[in-house]
Amino acid sequence: MQAPSGAIPVIFSFHYLNGKVESFNVPLETVSTTNDLQQMVRRILEHPWWTLHTETETIFVNLATVTKIEVHPTMAELQGEAIFGGVQRVKPLG
Repeated sequence: MQAPSGAIPVIFSFHYLNGKVESFNVPLETVSTTNDLQQMVRRILEHPWWTLHTETETIFVNLATVTKIEVHPTMAELQGEAIFGGVQRVKPLG
């Protein structure tokens, strides 16, 4: 399965309530402005279920069972309320 023309590969890692983690390489459409990127992210996060098509199966992800979504590479262009830049991951204290 090839990415659509103009798409960039993005890895989504879903961390589920039960401790399981799944990662998928998802081709996302490229956007021309930071505002377009912010709007795209907001639109996809509004959906309670995501549908992922692979070459061999279709996966339905219920975001109510997801505690965290990691995205690589970074989307540093995102800015605004409740978005923090310059963050460093550290070991938990204690």
